[in-house]
Amino acid sequence: ILIEHSEKEDDFNPVEHFDTYKLGEQFAGLVNKSIQEKIEGFNDIAIEHLAEFSSDVVGRMQKNTSNLLNAFRDNQAVLERLLNDCKGESDLLLRRLDELLIKNNELQEKASQILLTLAWQDILIEKRWQEVKNKLYLVRDMVQNSVEAEVLDYIKEVVEREIPGISYNVRQAEGTIFYKGLLDAELIYQIYVGRKLTDIIEDGVHVLMQFVRPIEMLVHHNVRLNEQGVQMRKGMRKVAKLGEFDDTFVKVEKLLKDVRPHISPYLEGIFPQEFYAFLNSPYIKKKPENTAMAAWSIFLSLTEKAEKDELYILVGLLLVVNKLRNKYIHPLKNTLIDVENDADIEVMRDCAYYIANLITHNELKGITSLSYKYK
Repeated sequence: ILIEHSEKEDDFNPVEHFDTYKLGEQFAGLVNKSIQEKIEGFNDIAIEHLAEFSSDVVGRMQKNTSNLLNAFRDNQAVLERLLNDCKGESDLLLRRLDELLIKNNELQEKASQILLTLAWQDILIEKRWQEVKNKLYLVRDMVQNSVEAEVLDYIKEVVEREIPGISYNVRQAEGTIFYKGLLDAELIYQIYVGRKLTDIIEDGVHVLMQFVRPIEMLVHHNVRLNEQGVQMRKGMRKVAKLGEFDDTFVKVEKLLKDVRPHISPYLEGIFPQEFYAFLNSPYIKKKPENTAMAAWSIFLSLTEKAEKDELYILVGLLLVVNKLRNKYIHPLKNTLIDVENDADIEVMRDCAYYIANLITHNELKGITSLSYKYK
């Protein structure tokens, strides 16, 4: 362009068309963008290598610890047989065998705790979830600032249809926050489905996760595992591995399939491994911090005595919510993973409303109590 101007104008001065400050800013912008892209690429590669290295190291540690645990179990069988065969021997020998048996049991317990500690991915996911929630609040605020009051009124009507009477059953402060969380989730869902505000809601994962927040709040305030239940877990470990509670979980699967056949497949791969982890975990609190902890706490009561079908369905739904939540949280990055299929969003929404309805209309007493406290 400058050459064309110089050919047309005899007194053309190209210097006048050069703003060194502006050119410098443009150049700096290009360089910064390039550097930022390189840094992001480097971070992604580093995290990928770290994830592979961590899983390899932890996998080997888990394998070695598992081998040790099996060896201690073999030792226990040998010591118990010796103890039985040596009943007529000296008291000193019997006392010595008893001491070895006690020591071996202690080592078994320590090996089990180490295996639990090595479940690093679950621990990291919980940490990342706390960080991710701050981003969800930011998305929520931006969406609310971009919609009219009429839209919010419509959202209230939708939530009221899904959970009849909910607006009148949230008298306490915690209940108001829970109700507001449901409204936020439904608002973001409706905008996503309508393909609006795509510059704010870039991916469906933000929609899915918005439904997790109020449900976790709901179970935290309304489900409680008593001290007896906390202690009882320890004695259930061996019994659980013998398949004593398999029938109870089969009932959970069957009843959920009866009412939500499209959701029941999400239970695949959860039991018994995650139940074993719950029984072995030293970090279980009386008030559950996620839906899986709430589900297994209620499950404990169901193994004690049969309860209403709705409570078995509740256990299944809570486990599905936690599984979907964990599926889309990257354990090593403070980011969410893009949703693979929008069907997951629909399942999460369905679970959230079903859980809210079940908790507001059911009670449970025993080692685990369930009582709606927001009214």
